[in-house]
Amino acid sequence: MNTLKARSPRASHSSRSDTMRLKLAVILMAFLLLVSPASAALFVTNPSHAVITAPAAAHTDGRLIISSYTPEKSVVKYLRGQNPVVVGDIRLNGTRIPARTSSLARYWTRSDVVVLGTGSDISAAYLAIKNDAPLLIAGKTLPAATRTEIKRLKPRSIIICASPSAIPSSSLRGLGIPCRRVWYGSDAATLSAVRPASSRKVSAPGKLLPVAMVIWKTRASYSISTGVKVNGTSLWSSGYPTTSIIMNRYASGNPETIYISSDRLSGVNGRSLMESIRAEISGSARVIIDEKSPAPGEADRAIKNAPNGSLAVYIAAACPGTMYGTVSGVKKGYLRSYASGLDGIVYVNYGSLNLASTGYLPRAWDDNFSSAYFAGINEPARFLRDAGILLIEPKNFSRDEQIHLTAMKLIDYAYSADGDHLGDMDTSRYVARHEIDPTTLSTDARRIVRGEATLMPRQEWVYLASQYIAGLPIRKNTTGISDASSSINTYTGTLSRTEYRDVARRVYEFTRRNGRLPSYVQVGADKIGRDEYTAMFAQIIQNHTERSKMVFPSSVKVGESLIDSVVEFIKDLIT
Repeated sequence: MNTLKARSPRASHSSRSDTMRLKLAVILMAFLLLVSPASAALFVTNPSHAVITAPAAAHTDGRLIISSYTPEKSVVKYLRGQNPVVVGDIRLNGTRIPARTSSLARYWTRSDVVVLGTGSDISAAYLAIKNDAPLLIAGKTLPAATRTEIKRLKPRSIIICASPSAIPSSSLRGLGIPCRRVWYGSDAATLSAVRPASSRKVSAPGKLLPVAMVIWKTRASYSISTGVKVNGTSLWSSGYPTTSIIMNRYASGNPETIYISSDRLSGVNGRSLMESIRAEISGSARVIIDEKSPAPGEADRAIKNAPNGSLAVYIAAACPGTMYGTVSGVKKGYLRSYASGLDGIVYVNYGSLNLASTGYLPRAWDDNFSSAYFAGINEPARFLRDAGILLIEPKNFSRDEQIHLTAMKLIDYAYSADGDHLGDMDTSRYVARHEIDPTTLSTDARRIVRGEATLMPRQEWVYLASQYIAGLPIRKNTTGISDASSSINTYTGTLSRTEYRDVARRVYEFTRRNGRLPSYVQVGADKIGRDEYTAMFAQIIQNHTERSKMVFPSSVKVGESLIDSVVEFIKDLIT
C-alpha cells in the first residue's frame, strides 16, 4: 500500500525561499539588462523626445534614430535584426521605455552630475552628454519623479540649463546639493557658449542635433541650421527619420551605395547629368557613375555592375522594349542572379513622354532587339511599379528642381528599398503583342515598291500595315474590308516619323469604323490619296524582314519622284 509522506515545514520554507531567490535573480537580471550599455546600442524615438533621449544613448555609447509613430520604411530596414530601445509611443518591437527622463535616468546607477532642463533645449542635452550625466525634467516646481531620481543618483552637483523663469532656483530648495545655472539667454546662445572648439563643424536642425551629439559627443562644434552639414558636406533626405539614419551611417563610414548609368540622351549631356546628381546627393550616399555611360545598354550595365546591397539606377528615354526586357530578365531571366543581390532598381525617365499619364506605350521606333511580336506596354508606369522598379520622371518637375528632386528620391529609395524588384509578377496583362508577325508584311511592301502585284488583297495589307506603322498591336480583321477609289493627291513633301505615324493611325481608325479604306487623309490643307499613302506605307516597312531590321525612318517623302513610279503602278492596277 502506497503512503504519502507529509512535507516538513522546514522543507516547505526552503522551497519558498528558493522560489523567492529565483524571482529576485530574474528581476536583477532584467534590471542589469536595462542599464547595460550593450543592451542599449540603438535608441529609437520621435523628434519631440530626441533631446531627452540623447544623453542616455550617448552614455551607453549607442546610436539615436528618429522615427514617426508608424516607422518609415528606412527605419524598418535599418533596424532589421536589431533589438532597439523604443522610447515613447512608436509601433516598433524592442525594449520599450516611457518617454520620461526619470525612466531614461535608470541607465545610470549614480552620477556625480545631474542636468536639469525643460526637455526642449538642445544645450541641456549637450551639457548632459558633456558631463556624462542624466538629463531630468524640471519646471517652476520640481516633479516628484525628478526629486526621487536625484536622491537615487546622489549627485555632487546640479547644472540648471534653463532660464530662471523656466526653472527657478527656489524649486531646488531642500536638496542640499550645490547648483549652478548655465544659461545665456536662449538655447542657441547657450549652445554656442558651451560647445567645444573643434575642427569638426556640425550644423543641423534642432530635431537632428541630438542625433549628431550622440554620434560625436564633445568631438564636434555644434550649431543650429536648416540642414545637416558636417564640415560642409550635406547629409539630407526628404525627412528627419531617414536623415538620422544617414547621419549614423555617414559617421560609421558605410552610407548606402547608388550606382548610376545612362543612355545617350537627346539634348542632354548624360555624363554631366550624372555628375550633377552625384554632387547633389553629396554625403548622403556613395555614388558610383558607370564608366561606359552615356551609351546604350544602360539598364543591363547598372544591374550587372552595381555592388551587392546597393541601388541600381539607369537613366534613359522611355523604351518599352527595354522595360519589358529588364523586368523579364530580373524576374526570371539573364539578370536574375545580378538583381538578387541588389536592394532596389530605379528607372529615371529623362525623355519628354510622361509615363504616369500614358495608357499605352508603343514599341520604340529603333527597337531592333525585342521579339517581332512585341508591340508595346500598357500602363507603363503601373507596369514598373508592379515590377518593384521605382520610376522617377524629372521632366514633371520645374527645371530648377529636376536635379534636386531626382537626387532626393534616389536618397530616400536607397535607404528604404528592400528587394521589392524580386517578387513574382505576371507581365502578360501589360504586354501588347501582334497577332501576326509584322515582318511578313515586308513581302508585299517590297512587291509594291517594285511595281508587282501583292499576294494578299491590297486593302487588307493596308489595314494591317497601318496598325503596325502607327505603333499599335496588329489585330486581324474579322470582317471583309472594302477598297475605295483614290482622291487626287495634293500633298508633296516630307513627313516626319510623328506625322506619318499619325497618318497611319487615321487610316486604321477610319477603316475599322467604316469597313473600307479612306480615299484620302487630310494633312493640313492638302490631301494624301489612297494610292500615295499605300506607297508610303510600303516604302517605310519594305526592309522590315526580321526583328533586327524593324527600325522606322525619321521621315518619308510623299508625292515626289521617289515613289511616283510606285503610285503609277498602283493606278495601273486599278484601271
